[in-house]
Amino acid sequence: MSILPYALRPRAVIRKTAVKRGVDGGSVMWRALALYFVGGPTLVRTNAIRRGFLSGNRTWQVVGVALILSQDLRGMFRKKPEPIGRFRVKSNDFIRVTNIKPQSRRQLKRAGTNKKAKRASVIAEAVAAAQAKHPDARIVVKTK
Repeated sequence: MSILPYALRPRAVIRKTAVKRGVDGGSVMWRALALYFVGGPTLVRTNAIRRGFLSGNRTWQVVGVALILSQDLRGMFRKKPEPIGRFRVKSNDFIRVTNIKPQSRRQLKRAGTNKKAKRASVIAEAVAAAQAKHPDARIVVKTK
């Protein structure tokens, strides 16, 4: 256990002071320390919220909107999970197989396979696992 509580440790005190004076003040030293302790993107986001949305500075408002939109655009163009198949185990039970991180064409080529072969192997594994769990169940494979 630590002798000093976190709020009184020298690093925590310097960090808190650097963030306060670096974001609001005009000191280059405190701004540099704030960049070191907090990081550039966090400091820019903090400035955009404080100076743009709370104080009404147009330049920081534009920066804040750009940060928010960049996060949304990054999410739109990111690879999405690829549904591989859905398997019925019992009357109302289904197994849905989804590839969490789809592989690129280059990765598939390097592995010596393609999407159809990989999909067939995953479906076969899921069906085998379902049959092992419920040997008397009739398994219906529905794929799109």
